[in-house]
Amino acid sequence: MKKIILLGLVALSLSACDIKPAANVEAKSTFKDSTECQKQLREIVKSSFNLRGIPTSALKFNVFAKTDNEERIQIDALKNEVTDARPIGQFRVLKSEKKIFDSTFDETNLIEVNLKNHGNVIDICFPKS
Repeated sequence: MKKIILLGLVALSLSACDIKPAANVEAKSTFKDSTECQKQLREIVKSSFNLRGIPTSALKFNVFAKTDNEERIQIDALKNEVTDARPIGQFRVLKSEKKIFDSTFDETNLIEVNLKNHGNVIDICFPKS
């Protein structure tokens, strides 16, 4: 009788444990790294930041997904042709809202970026997967 009760307790405790590994699904960027998208991002940065003589051709973008709906754009300025990049800002792209925010200095009080003539940049450069 003790063995049956013990076996029942073991079975009960094992059934309470979830032994399946959690699904580790990482969000992937949908950014289209095309000449047109690079050009649009450069123009948006030029209108949003005081580049202080930095040519737009020296801008480099590192895009990564936080979630399926949110991507971050790290904006760097290259000091020479290939290396020595220094960060100058960061954008947060919210795809479902079709908005870009400047998140350079603050993650909570975001400043909406005026997209002016680039209202379709999110549809073109960040298509939904």
